[in-house]
Amino acid sequence: DAQIGLTGRSTNISDGLGLAIRRVLAESSRSNVIVLLSDGRDTSALLDATQVARLAAERGVRIPLEPTIRD
Repeated sequence: DAQIGLTGRSTNISDGLGLAIRRVLAESSRSNVIVLLSDGRDTSALLDATQVARLAAERGVRIPLEPTIRD
């Protein structure tokens, strides 16, 4: 079950997305979309981002990306 701090204090985007994909696929819905909001780059994931993205695409889960770059 997801909870705040589940992936720790570092930025763990790929593992968080993997968990989100599992939760989205467990629900019955006409549209499977994950909205990713992050304050940084993936610094501690155990899963490879490319593999997670491929898994999402294969399962019909959309993760729209809106990159924001700030100095």
